[in-house]
Amino acid sequence: MTLLRHITPLAAAALLLTSCFSSGKLVDENVVDTRTPMVFGTSVRQDEETETKAAVLPQGFKVNTWKSFGSAAQQTVMDGFKVDYTPTASSKWDYVGVLEQVQRYWDLGAFPYEFRAVSPWSEDVTITETGVSIDRMFYAQTLLDGVYNKEAALCEPFVVAQVSREDLGKGVAERYPDRDLIKGQEVNAAAKADGTRSVHMPFHHLLCKVGFRLFIDDPQPSSPDYVVTLQSVEVSVVKDGFLTKGTYAATATQGLGRGTFADDSPKSCEYCILKRNTEYPENMREYLNIYNAFDLTPGELHQIPQENVKLRVKMKMQTHHAGTVDGNFSYETEIEPYTWAPDTRHIYYLHVPNLHAHEVELYTCEILPWEIVESEDIPVGVE
Repeated sequence: MTLLRHITPLAAAALLLTSCFSSGKLVDENVVDTRTPMVFGTSVRQDEETETKAAVLPQGFKVNTWKSFGSAAQQTVMDGFKVDYTPTASSKWDYVGVLEQVQRYWDLGAFPYEFRAVSPWSEDVTITETGVSIDRMFYAQTLLDGVYNKEAALCEPFVVAQVSREDLGKGVAERYPDRDLIKGQEVNAAAKADGTRSVHMPFHHLLCKVGFRLFIDDPQPSSPDYVVTLQSVEVSVVKDGFLTKGTYAATATQGLGRGTFADDSPKSCEYCILKRNTEYPENMREYLNIYNAFDLTPGELHQIPQENVKLRVKMKMQTHHAGTVDGNFSYETEIEPYTWAPDTRHIYYLHVPNLHAHEVELYTCEILPWEIVESEDIPVGVE
């Protein structure tokens, strides 16, 4: 009892902090080196000069934050906090008072910090230091006779972000870098000297996009009244276990953006993702190279990422001269397997090199980043 009477307020705070370490949770009133509040900002890539559309979903995002991450002193700072966007002059991301959440403050002696987030905020999302799980179905798109099986917004209900703020130590000119752990690159590298600045969360897609474009060689005779029409096209996946839907989970080892989709009914036979059996009205002679190839899938198709996807392409074309049909041609080919990665766009360019042959070839499969996470409802400017 005598010992307890002589414990100072500072020592009591230290005991309280020690108990927090053992529980892995923080009390609402943080013990910090500074009273600088933790805030979120807008994610801007270095090559964007005027504005960004990254991470501006109207539903906000759900975030977990840890300080002293990966060490024995690790503590949870934010546990499933909801962060809402306020379209004010300062373009502010708010969490204080949302769902009765309290202000959090930087502890400059407790780096690294880790931030893991999923947008939009949902009860179906669980974020922990060991990974993330999203207990809601993702769907792949098909485009059959001009009709999408699912709207794009339903196909991709969630995007993810994972950022680490490190302390490189005293004497380093740019001491506190933020790293986008999904992309493996720094975030806002030009503004990383201040350890108390806002946290920028670059969100990334869990799905991929797949598109198909077509061009032909100019047939002979080269005459204004010589017309080539595309009568039908069909693109099917030839892959056992092809996934078309699934819930998502990722471990910390995989990384939030490289998880797996669980599906109870993978396709075990040929699966059609693009089909049109009615004539395209365009004259294919207007599409004679990769730079102006005819887009068979405007906007591309959302797909579940997966390995070794092999495709079969079937097409029929027709030639007309002076209004009279003078040729019918059928084409078929199989395309070598590609791995459809998350947060990428796979654009297949199909080429008919000679209308009198019976094969369409893959000119190239262009793999591009799919970087935009956007909402038309909330404009965001650079801070």
